[in-house]
Amino acid sequence: MLDRRAEGNSLLNQAFKLLHFVDPNRLKHKNRAWDVKLVAEGAADQGGPFVESLTTFAVDIQNELLVPCPNQREGVGYNQDKFVPKRAANRPLNDEERERWRFVGKLIGVAIRTHQTIDLRLPGFFWKALVGQSLDVSDIAQIDNTFAQLLGSLSSDSDAKGLNQSNFELLVFEYFTVRSAGDPNSTLELVTNGKARRVTWPSRGEWAQLAEQVRLHEFDDVLNMVRLGLGEIVSIAQLSIWSWMELERLVCGVAFLDVAHLRARTRYGEGVTETTPIIRDFWTALSSFSQEQQELFLKFVCGRSRLPASGEFDMPFVVEILDADIRTPIDTWLPTARTCFFTLLLPRYSSLAVLQDRLVYAITVCADLDADFNARNQTPAGDAAFLEESASEQL
Repeated sequence: MLDRRAEGNSLLNQAFKLLHFVDPNRLKHKNRAWDVKLVAEGAADQGGPFVESLTTFAVDIQNELLVPCPNQREGVGYNQDKFVPKRAANRPLNDEERERWRFVGKLIGVAIRTHQTIDLRLPGFFWKALVGQSLDVSDIAQIDNTFAQLLGSLSSDSDAKGLNQSNFELLVFEYFTVRSAGDPNSTLELVTNGKARRVTWPSRGEWAQLAEQVRLHEFDDVLNMVRLGLGEIVSIAQLSIWSWMELERLVCGVAFLDVAHLRARTRYGEGVTETTPIIRDFWTALSSFSQEQQELFLKFVCGRSRLPASGEFDMPFVVEILDADIRTPIDTWLPTARTCFFTLLLPRYSSLAVLQDRLVYAITVCADLDADFNARNQTPAGDAAFLEESASEQL
């Protein structure tokens, strides 16, 4: 039995106390893993309250166990809608934290078994770990683009990036510490007394190697507990047949773009209205995209894979039209985006077919061209596009 009215006692916390310590075999059902009864509410659980409980648990997980990833906090890069486990890198998880993450794993297993979805906005490294795939430095960039740039700058070939022995101490002020991605207020010393040891030109490679390993393994204890709990509900061996993206879609569902929702919150540049031919063509093209293409489009224009809910939609989508000049034919231009301002710069193409071709090319091929997300003042010409920001248990 769950009580929404219990202040300071979320439904996730109530479910943890009721379900986590029961025999996991009682949760291995194909339809409902538990029956839900809500205090002071009359709904009988014919499936709806069970599904709603999973949805509510996902919200509680995000609010209680996760924090915005660095890219979201800083407003740069991709995955600005993703969250990472809340934990300080400079201390191990305590027993209660370990068990709560194990319970999260069980909930993921229940979602798989019951063919329900649970909206966990977690980055690729989380799902990679669950299917047993190793991580690499690209996974760091997916949640902390700024830190990944720093790693690249301080690698052994940093001379090629504008740093050299003569200017290093003037430009780099790092010490042998690394900030936690799961807690921006905590830092971990990479060596004994690392807070007092400054990174120098000769030691830059050592810092980069140590820092990379810390970030790659920062959430190992969390992921191990999630995988342990997941394995109590589904076969871990079964997970190996899926890619991490397939597992994410299986658990979370495919990101869905509500084009009407986006259209209702769109503003247009000067001299352009919703009835302008290029704007009509744009909405026709976007509506015709597959779900995967629509997700790529969102990542291209705002760094998210899902739009925020209606009540959280605090920034309008802006479409500005670029007109031809005498230098290059307009149909050779590609769309560009200002992710920080949720803005699409769309050339005034000659036809719907050209618009569809150029837009699909931009969102599938060019989104990673400016992978360091440095601002570039480039005219969108030729084949280049740039980002400016770069057992049923009754509850």
